[in-house]
Amino acid sequence: MRKKILISIAAVLLIAGALLFTFRDPVKTMVSKMSLQDKITQMLMMDFRYWDESLEEGSDQTGFTEMNDSVRSILNQYQFGSVIYFAQNLTDTDQAFQLTMDLQNAAMENNGIPMLICADQEGGSVYRLATGTALPGNMALSATGNIEYARMAGEIIGSELNALGINTTPPPVVDVNSNANNPVIGLRSFGDDPQTVGTMASAVIEGMAKHNVIGCAKHFPGHGDTSTDSHYGLPIVEKTKAELLQCELNPFEIAVSQGVEMIMTAHILYPMLEPDRIISEKTGQEEMLPATMSDDIITGLLKGELGFSGIVVTDAMNMAGITDCWTPEQAVITAIQA
Repeated sequence: MRKKILISIAAVLLIAGALLFTFRDPVKTMVSKMSLQDKITQMLMMDFRYWDESLEEGSDQTGFTEMNDSVRSILNQYQFGSVIYFAQNLTDTDQAFQLTMDLQNAAMENNGIPMLICADQEGGSVYRLATGTALPGNMALSATGNIEYARMAGEIIGSELNALGINTTPPPVVDVNSNANNPVIGLRSFGDDPQTVGTMASAVIEGMAKHNVIGCAKHFPGHGDTSTDSHYGLPIVEKTKAELLQCELNPFEIAVSQGVEMIMTAHILYPMLEPDRIISEKTGQEEMLPATMSDDIITGLLKGELGFSGIVVTDAMNMAGITDCWTPEQAVITAIQA
């Protein structure tokens, strides 16, 4: 039977200015020598979540847990900037470490660039490692009132990811838990006080950084005051900028001031921040732009007004908050333009 890998673009890395950090001349030199294809693929975070043993519709899917010739060939051919793990990829410590090493070795063949290897290890209800320390969720950490516990949690997460060769993680959630009907944030938030959320989240990120793991503040400009899960629909927040600055945006301002290196966008409509509409290639109608695809929100607000100069990464581009209204091509292109 012919084998097929199921691959999806898990996210798009929207990088401020040049493709990679430009603090050092060798990096600028490296980027200047890249082909256009390599510059594009460096901006993509892929997932190899499942391994399908056949091409037959409805066939059983198993997790991709060990390197094979097909994936090795893909990573040799395309200079992807990142790969993200899901729980289906990780079964135990030895397996996770070996898979990470094999992916990196495949990416670095022929003088390739090492990848960001990512796993969503929040603690609490969201985790990817099959082994390791079971940590309380963010709301439980915040309830202690002890910022050192948040920093320690970040260190534990960072040390365990680093031991497996995983160098990036999308947490922590920096959303303010301001809507009791929110179906996706809840206990993942540090609470309903914006200052506390920003301070505790920054401490977690600091703890991760001690073990050379890049943390990420999500979901900009805020997923706390929604009653729809953007995995399954497209939420809308009707707040003004002034209202958002008092609540949702405040933790992100704190994280930026504390040197956060990566911020993730939300697939959420904020009509008071982004009034523009464009014709969707999928629906044929004018559609409002979610934050992930909004230049007013990403370039204007996040980079311009808040002064963020690190990496902007989208939430997964196969979530319903994007796919209900947009083709993959239009969504990715518009997000990069934003």
